[in-house]
Amino acid sequence: MKKVKRFRPNAGKGKGDKKMKRTVLMGCGLLLGIIAGAAVPDRDWPSVEVTPSLDVPMRDTAITRGPDGMYYLTGTLGVRKADWPDSSDSSDLYDFENSHQIKLWKSKDLKLWEEIGVVWDIDRQKGRGNWHWTAYWRAPMEARYRPPVRGVTAPELHYIKNNWYLCFSMNGQGTGLLKSSSGKPEGPYEEVGQITTKGGDPSMFEDDDGKVYWLFDGGYIARMTEDLTALAERPRILVPAHDPSAPLKKNEAKNWPEFKWADDPMQVGARGAFLFKVGNRYYLTAADYNSRLGRPCNDTWVAYADNIYGPYSERHLMVPHGGGITVFRGPSSSAIAAKYRGPYDSQKKQHIEGEQLYASFYGADERAIVRDRPSFLPLEWVGPDRWDVYFFKHAESFPRKPQAVFTECGPWSRMKPLPFKEQMRDISILNAPDGFYYLTCSGVSRPGELVVYRSSDLASWEEFKTVWRYEDIEWLPQKIEAIPGDSREAGRARFARTFWDVGMKYLQGTYWIWFNIFPEEMQGLGGPEHHGSGVLRSTTGKPEGPYESLGRKGGHYARDPEGGAPRPFLGNDGKLYANAVINWAPKVAEADLTQSGDWRKLWKFTDVDLQGAAFASDGWGGVCSINGKYVFIGTRWGGPVCNPHLENGGKHFGTYDFSYATGPTPWGPFGRPKPMARNGGMFQDKGGNWWMIFFGNDGTGPWWQRPGLVPLTVTDDGRDIFIDVKMPPYSEYELRIMGGGEIADVKTALETLEEKR
Repeated sequence: MKKVKRFRPNAGKGKGDKKMKRTVLMGCGLLLGIIAGAAVPDRDWPSVEVTPSLDVPMRDTAITRGPDGMYYLTGTLGVRKADWPDSSDSSDLYDFENSHQIKLWKSKDLKLWEEIGVVWDIDRQKGRGNWHWTAYWRAPMEARYRPPVRGVTAPELHYIKNNWYLCFSMNGQGTGLLKSSSGKPEGPYEEVGQITTKGGDPSMFEDDDGKVYWLFDGGYIARMTEDLTALAERPRILVPAHDPSAPLKKNEAKNWPEFKWADDPMQVGARGAFLFKVGNRYYLTAADYNSRLGRPCNDTWVAYADNIYGPYSERHLMVPHGGGITVFRGPSSSAIAAKYRGPYDSQKKQHIEGEQLYASFYGADERAIVRDRPSFLPLEWVGPDRWDVYFFKHAESFPRKPQAVFTECGPWSRMKPLPFKEQMRDISILNAPDGFYYLTCSGVSRPGELVVYRSSDLASWEEFKTVWRYEDIEWLPQKIEAIPGDSREAGRARFARTFWDVGMKYLQGTYWIWFNIFPEEMQGLGGPEHHGSGVLRSTTGKPEGPYESLGRKGGHYARDPEGGAPRPFLGNDGKLYANAVINWAPKVAEADLTQSGDWRKLWKFTDVDLQGAAFASDGWGGVCSINGKYVFIGTRWGGPVCNPHLENGGKHFGTYDFSYATGPTPWGPFGRPKPMARNGGMFQDKGGNWWMIFFGNDGTGPWWQRPGLVPLTVTDDGRDIFIDVKMPPYSEYELRIMGGGEIADVKTALETLEEKR
């Protein structure tokens, strides 16, 4: 091994193809998860971004912990393209398909990294295997019309049977194995041989019984021979369970057409398979692309099984933008204070105790917070702790990115929940003419109350008034009494008594409030008739009311064949329109709020032209007007979706994303829906700035069921409107609103890693 020298963290920036001797960790993602019983408020969680461990262009980062306690890092190296223009996108600057070398780095604490150097070169290899296969030129993996390529991709270092092995691929078109001839990680290495003639992203796994398995692509697996020179069996694909995992309940399929199809992948991922074991359970991770944000997101997914060959669970989102990862055990961190907080038995408890699990990371797509640089992040154990257990059945625990670890670029690490004590969801904010902002929501912490909150600056908020109560709903045929405690029945009663999807508008000189009541059959009360949409109107023209009820104006939700209550909006022509969703079909009509009776029948609703697109999967945020164009807003699940209307209950482990479409009229035609960011609606502040309302509806967001505000950029190219989260830098005004009245403190690994005792 070469003698190493000190390396300054910022030296040689942009010259990642040169040798780097010793590198100080510039930051990594270590984060606090959710404390059991919410012992630490989410506003007090530290915010930690994933940042590079080395300033080396690299993909497929793999980190391994050896029996000596050292950490070893390798990956696909990037070679600087000659005469290529400067670009912020490393995929333009570096060629990741023509590197001839495998390099290793090591660290004793994940803070300081020391370069071991080149341990193998395809131009200087030797060994017993048919190494001539590495001499072939191949078609490129990423662009078939480019010249042929020849390079080492996706190397991984493994300590198996008291020796060190490096598995690798040649441009994703065949896999091979190297063995250390010295028994040391630095080698020298000799080629064992070609293991498969097809596929890439190889990995190895040694089970408790000493059997060793070869994995490649997105989840092919085969047991190896005793001498680890070949496969002992034909490879088979590890298939995750289908999602949803059960058909719809009887007689409901006709009302839920979108759940006749679902995310049913045949593999956990398309590439980068990695297998690890905790306790008696196997966890398979792999990378797969999806378009949940309107751009290709190369996410990491995980499935688990009690047998190495399966059956495996449905896949769950594990690390957004993670790509292919490796999982390893690491030191404790003061930022990791939470584990799985749901009910668990002794076996699960055994799984989650012990050393902290980490995942390697390199930033696999343009939405990643790091791009093509090696890093890592901790993992937390999760389960059915995001929804009340009465609503969804229990799910097994699995490792995942903690909620406050940030792997996505944008404002997320600068955000804190607005200073409310209550949990809330489905949030709307009205920029009112009296100089205030009014917030309404699904008040899951305040069942039986319709509460309005108020702010003058979007940073500080106060409870304004409870304008209506469950007992005041005159059109419900029977009421469900509140039940104290945490039983299933108590949870169902809270759910039935909650005002859902509350929205507030100022129209025709007064304030209007819409809300939904969901159905629930219990106590011999409620039943199918215990549901609907109600509308309230202020009789004084003031936000505090008093309010009068205009009666039941629709079904409880977009899925309801009746449709929800129509929600008016002001058009570019000064006319009042209303949008409604009937059995998932969006419709628009001219509106007349002075008419009494059933607006759905009085107003002439016609279909919105979405040009055949499936716009949203879980609801609509309404219509707004920007620069003479109409913007149709909705939300959808970008990942596995299960629903309580399925036979076996429901689980949500994807991302819940804001999407929008634009058109010239309230009826369209609207362009292709564009997913953009995490859930929420949008509004314009008094300075003309656009904000998205975030409330946390999936397990990989920064928090759960708390309101937050995200700055947006809204641009108009003359033909279309483009909306996106705003990227840094941010003004102090934006930082304080994002931070819920304070500027969030962003931590690094150096501030959270605990020293060894």
